[in-house]
Amino acid sequence: MKTIQEYTVIKKSETLILEASSWEEIIVSVRKNYVKVLWVIDKKVRPLISLDSLDKIIEIDGGEQCKTLCGFEQLVRLLADMELDRTGHIVAVGGGSISDLVGYVASVYLRGISFSIVPSTFLSLIDASMGGKNGINYATKKNQLGTLHQPSSIYYLPGLIAHLPIDEMADGFAESIKYGLILDQRLFEKLEARSLEKIIGNKEDLNDIINSCIIHKSNIVKEDPFEYDRRLILNYGHTIGHAVESIYGLSHGKSVGLGMYFAAKLSEIFYGLDLNLAEKIRQILPAYNLPIRLEVFSAQAIFQKIVSDKKRENEDIHFVMLEKIGRARIEKISLTCLKEYLNTAEREKWMC
Repeated sequence: MKTIQEYTVIKKSETLILEASSWEEIIVSVRKNYVKVLWVIDKKVRPLISLDSLDKIIEIDGGEQCKTLCGFEQLVRLLADMELDRTGHIVAVGGGSISDLVGYVASVYLRGISFSIVPSTFLSLIDASMGGKNGINYATKKNQLGTLHQPSSIYYLPGLIAHLPIDEMADGFAESIKYGLILDQRLFEKLEARSLEKIIGNKEDLNDIINSCIIHKSNIVKEDPFEYDRRLILNYGHTIGHAVESIYGLSHGKSVGLGMYFAAKLSEIFYGLDLNLAEKIRQILPAYNLPIRLEVFSAQAIFQKIVSDKKRENEDIHFVMLEKIGRARIEKISLTCLKEYLNTAEREKWMC
């Protein structure tokens, strides 16, 4: 076949991560840059924020139930009714599910408009809001329809995070622990020396951890925006974690914590039992109100979920492991081998 031409397109974008002192400061920033704005707000946090009649608002329920074709269609219809053009803007105020939905809509409406995020959960602040991964669920599968479309701005409002119950903070700390395990031994040791209650009670410690997590995640995204290589390490604990979340109905953070423990056990098999990785994770998870056990662990059920994982390549899957605290590696494992490891986990009661 004769080649006529070849060309490469690189889309550049800039995301500002800003700490705001008040809700009014965020409003001023958004209105300075955009005339027509749709605010998509989680009903749970709507009473905590003040917008006036100048603003177009839609309140929706957060959680996975909003990430559907119906939710997508509802937002697109509203944007069309507003006659929002490509200079318009959407602001997502809520957790990761709402930013997932809003980012997906923004990426495809008129072939792409800008959007911003005001995270209302700790988990969204240090993880889901950054990186440009957007999507909705389809046919009972999570994030089956998705795009990569970076937000223009992410606004961190400490007062919005302060309202969170301790259980939701624990969910976010699972990701903080993950950053320490895969990238930053010093961060892990800091978390290891403290507990959830101690960090929440110390604003300086909490801000240091938030800033560390934001910097780690954003640097990885900047280096590998399309998840071709380096960014894959951010999936540590998520292969098993997503399956646990789907099957057993645990929250994302609790599920990822269990997934990290499984991955540490597997890392010890690959790189050496003397690493003592699994025991370190077994010690730190309870200090952050995260479980180390499931009442039931079904290797077969977990495996069936993993078969449809996005990280699968034919009969192999990319699995993130730890060489040591602070250094992760991506190993390609055959599904056959992974099934055997899952059977071993069930037989030896790794997580029961």
